[in-house]
Formats: sequence, C-alpha cells, structure tokens
Amino acid sequence: MLKPMLSASYPNRHLDCELALETTIQQAIKQAVAAGWDRQEALLAIGHLAVNMFMADWLGRHPDTALTLEVPAPVFTSSPRGDRNDPVADVGPAL
Repeated sequence: MLKPMLSASYPNRHLDCELALETTIQQAIKQAVAAGWDRQEALLAIGHLAVNMFMADWLGRHPDTALTLEVPAPVFTSSPRGDRNDPVADVGPAL
C-alpha cells in the first residue's frame, strides 16, 4: 500500500489516502460481486461501514464495539441514467 508523502499533515493528504485505499476497496467490491452481491449493495455496505467506523472512532469507542447507524437506502425515482437520479434527495430528512 502507498504511504503518505510526509508523516505530518499536508495539503491533499486525504486524497493520497483515498488513492492508497482504492485498489483494496476495488478488490473487495469484485470479491463481493463474485460472491453474489450486487455492486451497488457492496458500495452501499462499504459506505455504511466507513460511516459507522468513523462515528465509533469519533465517539471514542473501541473498533470492536462499532456503532450501528440506520441509514435508509437511496430511492431512485427514475432509471440510473435519468435526470432525477439523486439518491441524497430521496432518502429523507437531513441528519
């Protein structure tokens, strides 16, 4: 895995981290699809896991006792290529 350019904070460090994690996440998605999960399900699960882990860290909880947040799945009001395909607009009130 790629390492940060500096041990201290620097501009766009978060983008370097995304780049470092991208291959691993892509492999996890491929494995999920090969196991029978839909690609969108895998992506949504990864997003939920990331949010839950972030919130657990933020709240000072141990990673083994991860917080579970109930986040509704996006509701698509037209085809995936349609102009109203904005999952954020249809999931309910802002948190």
